Amino acid sequence: MPTPRANRLRVSLESLHPAGKVLGCLALVVGALALPSIELPRLLWPAGVLLLIWLAAGLSPGVLLRRLSLALPFVLLAALSLPFLAHPEAHALAQWGPLTVTREGILAFESVLAKAGVCLLTLSLLAAVTPPHDLLAALRTLRAPGLLVTVLSLTLRYLALLQEEAAHMMRARDARGVPPTLRRRARVAGAMIGSLFLRSWERAERVGQAMTARGFTGTLPVLTSNRWRWADALVLALILAGTVSMVIA
Repeated sequence: MPTPRANRLRVSLESLHPAGKVLGCLALVVGALALPSIELPRLLWPAGVLLLIWLAAGLSPGVLLRRLSLALPFVLLAALSLPFLAHPEAHALAQWGPLTVTREGILAFESVLAKAGVCLLTLSLLAAVTPPHDLLAALRTLRAPGLLVTVLSLTLRYLALLQEEAAHMMRARDARGVPPTLRRRARVAGAMIGSLFLRSWERAERVGQAMTARGFTGTLPVLTSNRWRWADALVLALILAGTVSMVIA
């Protein structure tokens, strides 16, 4: 179980102004992406600090691993072709038929994985210590497009309804018995996905008509109890200073 100190740290992180946390994470992500490929060891200190904060706040390491495992395979798949990229000044390391592994390609591959790991770790920590409604309020404070904030707000509000609907369909499927063959199971899964899509579409139309009848103008109210404090400015300044020092050191 988390220690009282870890609980206090987590409460302190959650009490920070969401706009400051978003700006700090954005600065860290931009700094990591702007770092030259030959300076990848510099990413070790922000990654280490983020991991220490995650563990010291009493957050579950398993949750972090699950979040990283969901996104990193897509990054790995997108970066698989990088070791085989060749240009006139590339240094070949190995060759398999028409494919040539170059030192510059390997460096680019490592750079993509390292930067993606730091970015995902940053965003995971932000999501873990910031409730969804505070993130929406931060986007509104930072003058994000109103349509984007509204779409995200509606998505978060009705995602639970879709999950409940999907759970009902899965229980109905299980009550009828599991299909004996993989082909039939795939057919049932496809029918469930199609039915869930149609139900979601119909629900969205009904909700939209009801909201229009009640005078909806396209903007949902986003409320937050956080106020900007000196502590928020100090934390944001420390993040910005650390990011700048990482990039230009």
